[in-house]
Amino acid sequence: MKRRLTSLSLLVFIGVFISACADSEEIDDGARLEGFGSDLPRFAVHISDYVSTTIAFLDEDGELLKEDWIHSGTQLPSLVEPLSGDIYLPTEERGDGSLTLIDSFGTDVITRFDLETGALLGQARVRDAFSVNAHDVIFTSEGRAFVLRYGKNLDESAPLFDQGGDLLEIDPETGAPLGTADDEIEAYRVDLSIFSETIELEDGAELVAHTHPSSGIEVSGYLIIGLARFTPGFETAATGAIAIVDPRDRSARLHEFPGTIGCENVSRVPEHEARVLVRCQGFYGSIEEDSGAAIIEINEDGTVNTIAALFAHEQTGTERPFDAAVALNTNELIAVEVGEYFSETELDIVYHVSLSDGSIRELFRSSLGGAFAGRMAYDATSGLVLIPDAEEGVRRLRVKEGGEIETLPTIPLGLGMGVRGIGLLFD
Repeated sequence: MKRRLTSLSLLVFIGVFISACADSEEIDDGARLEGFGSDLPRFAVHISDYVSTTIAFLDEDGELLKEDWIHSGTQLPSLVEPLSGDIYLPTEERGDGSLTLIDSFGTDVITRFDLETGALLGQARVRDAFSVNAHDVIFTSEGRAFVLRYGKNLDESAPLFDQGGDLLEIDPETGAPLGTADDEIEAYRVDLSIFSETIELEDGAELVAHTHPSSGIEVSGYLIIGLARFTPGFETAATGAIAIVDPRDRSARLHEFPGTIGCENVSRVPEHEARVLVRCQGFYGSIEEDSGAAIIEINEDGTVNTIAALFAHEQTGTERPFDAAVALNTNELIAVEVGEYFSETELDIVYHVSLSDGSIRELFRSSLGGAFAGRMAYDATSGLVLIPDAEEGVRRLRVKEGGEIETLPTIPLGLGMGVRGIGLLFD
C-alpha cells in the first residue's frame, strides 16, 4: 500500500521556496482592484506554483469571471505585503461580499478586500518575530473573528504574541490582531497547547506531540477546530482529535477519534447547522490505516455525537478516500484519494462515498499523481462540486435533485502554475 505526502510533509518540501513574485504592475495612488459591483463571484480560486500566487473568480456555474484579479506582483498604495506563494482561503468566508487571504509560512499576514468595490479593507501581520504559520480565519455569528496560528514556538520564554499553536482574535474587518502585549493578549488568545501530549517511543524516549490548529468553523456557538498533533521531528503523533472552543470564555475541550491521526480538516455539512465533517488524513509516512472521516453533531452544551463515520482501519477494501472531501449531506461525500506524487500511473481518484453503507464508487481520475491535493468546494444551492486539478484546472461535478452525479467540462485555469484550492464566497 502506498505511502502518502500530507499537507504537513508538503510544507517541509516547499516551504523553502516561498517568496513573492518580482514582476509587478504599477498602480496609481488611490487606485483599487476591479470591483464586481452587485454581480459578485460565487467562488474564489487559489492558483500557485508555491513561489507566486494569483486569485481567480468563478460564477455560480463554475464558469470563469476573472482569471487574474490579484497576484504576487500586484502593487497597491496600502498593500504592505505582496502575496506570497503560500496562502490559504478560509474554510468559510465572512459571507458579506468580502475576500480574505491568509498568507502563511514566513509571512503570516491577513489581507481583506471588498469585492463589490475592489477596495482593500485591511492588511495585518498576526505575529512578531516567530512565523506562526497562519492557516485559517473563523468569522463568528456574533461579529468576531479568530485566526488559527498553526506553528508552535518551542521557546517557552517567547512573548505570548509569538507563541503560536493557538487561536488569536482579530478585527473581522481589517484582520488586525486585538491585543499584542503580554498584559492584554490573554483576553484575545485561546492557547491550545493544553492538548499537546507526551508520547513514549519504543526505545523509551519521551517526545511531545504539539498541537497545531489547522482549520475551523463556528457551529452552535462553538469554534470547531481541526488539529494536527505531532512531534517536532515528525517521529510520531497523538490520536486524531478536534478542539471545541467556547469563544465566550475561551474554554476548550478535546474530542478524539481513536484509530486515527491528523484530523486537521473540518467543514460544514449542508442543511444541518449543527453538523460537521471531520476528515483525518493520517500521519506522514504511515500506510493510511490511521485515516478516516466522520460526520459529527455539536450539541448545545458543546458535547459531540457521531452521526456517521468511515475509518480506514475498519475497511475491508483498498480505497482510502480521505485526502480531500466535501459532504453532500449527512451520509454522502465526494472524496479524493491522492496517488503517488508526480506519478503517471498511481493517479488521484475522486469517489462518491456513502457513509451509511460504506460503499465507495469511483467517479474519475487525475492525469498525474498529486494533482487533486487541494481543498474542494461544494455549493449546496446549485449542487456544484469544484475540485482543484493542478494539471488541468477546475474539475466540476453537478449533484442533481435525485442524487445523480453529472460530470461537467473542466475549466482550464491556472495551467503552468496549478489550481491549489477553491473557496465558496458566501452561502
